[in-house]
Amino acid sequence: MNITNQKDKISTLLDYERYIARFTRALMQKGPNGINDSLQFLLQASNSSRVYIFENFVDEENHLSIKQSYEACAPGVTPEINNPILQHIIYERDGYIRWAHELSNNNIINGIISSFPEDEIEILESQGIKSILIIPIWVDKKWYGFIGFDDTKTEKEFSKYDIDLLRSASEIIGLNIENIANKNLLIKNNQKLKEANSTKDRFISILAHDLKSPFNSILGFSQLLTRNINKYDKVKIKEYSELISNSTIETYNLLENLLEWSRSQRNVIAFKPMQSNVLQLVEEICCLLKSFLEAKNIKLTLDIPPKLTFAVDQEMIKIVIRNLLNNSIKFTEKNGLITISAEKDADNIRIQISDTGIGMST
Repeated sequence: MNITNQKDKISTLLDYERYIARFTRALMQKGPNGINDSLQFLLQASNSSRVYIFENFVDEENHLSIKQSYEACAPGVTPEINNPILQHIIYERDGYIRWAHELSNNNIINGIISSFPEDEIEILESQGIKSILIIPIWVDKKWYGFIGFDDTKTEKEFSKYDIDLLRSASEIIGLNIENIANKNLLIKNNQKLKEANSTKDRFISILAHDLKSPFNSILGFSQLLTRNINKYDKVKIKEYSELISNSTIETYNLLENLLEWSRSQRNVIAFKPMQSNVLQLVEEICCLLKSFLEAKNIKLTLDIPPKLTFAVDQEMIKIVIRNLLNNSIKFTEKNGLITISAEKDADNIRIQISDTGIGMST
């Protein structure tokens, strides 16, 4: 080899490496939108007709498939990015089981198309491809898909130098895709955290508002009782004591709700269903809220068969019914009516709370 040929070869290698460097820089600077632009540099470096990326996916029938996501073409070469055939190729069905085996084992596909198996030649020659290099892309140690290099002019095998540099490029692409996925996951998790904090803040605000009422009752009646203990008769003392007791129970129930909510956020609530009598459960809850019904002179009617039972977590269902009944009392005018009914509906128990209050939209 003469000096001129050596200089030409060195110049070609330097150009190759410069294009790879420009590819890397473009990919990192432009982020998720930079893959298509950066492929232009790989196109020039490899002297290919087309450079493209296919990504794996599992279709609705659970077939391992591929679709084309990115492409760069040399002048005069027809793009294939919009070819519908290339948006859903099933490895096994469409004759690419060899590719799936080789690429998933981190091997490459390299060579002249006319020497390939017949089922592969059909789709590749229809795109005018004479030579091809396919290199797998790995993302987070999983086979993501592949990057391909087509030559529509020359029948050749890509050299080891080509393969080594272009494999490095595929690794850079894999890292870029992984970084984008991690960034998107971080954004998604931050959004979930913001939503969780917002929910927590709303919950605490509602809880603080609901706690004020029973605490005001406790403070007010206890102060009256303290100041007038020597003036009130036993009936009056008993009445105020019951009001304080009932307000304390309501406050306790609200705090229980807070505790249950806290447990649900930490996924530590144990679901313990057991056979339970519906009427007994509802009567226990109504007893706790009796004073609030009496304060507004609300009539409560229970329309529940005495022998109706079902398997349920008692504490969970009590919280639900208590909250619904508490809201019903709150929004029902004085001298109103609240009805709690229950009936067996197919395999379920239907519990309904209706009232003469203002109602709500559905």
